[in-house]
Amino acid sequence: MSTKNCTICFNKRPTSSFVRCTSKCTCTPNYCKDCILKYIKSKLIKNLEQIKCFSCNTVFEISDLKKISQEMADRYTHLLDMAWMEKQPEFFWCAHKGCGSGQLVEGLNPKNMKGVFFTCCKCKRKTCCFHKVPLHEGLSCDEYQLQIESSETSKTMYWIRKMTKSCPKCNQPIEKNGGCDHV
Repeated sequence: MSTKNCTICFNKRPTSSFVRCTSKCTCTPNYCKDCILKYIKSKLIKNLEQIKCFSCNTVFEISDLKKISQEMADRYTHLLDMAWMEKQPEFFWCAHKGCGSGQLVEGLNPKNMKGVFFTCCKCKRKTCCFHKVPLHEGLSCDEYQLQIESSETSKTMYWIRKMTKSCPKCNQPIEKNGGCDHV
């Protein structure tokens, strides 16, 4: 049985355990399947939209991932779907702590969202689309805005809700100020 060393883990492996990262790779397969799988997992943890070959930068396709791991292919598909949805002006995240769900809200006028809210399909609670906060029951958007402007704590909370996203791991507010569009 012929063997060679993986250029990542340096382990001696049977030649049959070396595969091309993608079906379109132009490089020689010098990476064992285990290292490719660990690489894909690390990329998906970071929520990167594109996964590329180590050497030739060929983009992985879903069919390439399915050959390595169905679970990774499913996660990658989910991330691509979420990336597409987040770019839609009708997409909103539920503002309720612990929910973590988002959805497309149909029939919006992006130029005037005052008074517009949606009921989350997961937690069934309402979110104000204009302020991106749990619905301010009993207050119009204008009244809520005045209330925010009159309190320093409310101003801070408003800024946090408007300018941050929840971390997908711990749900704490994080500010996106660079990098890719996937947090």
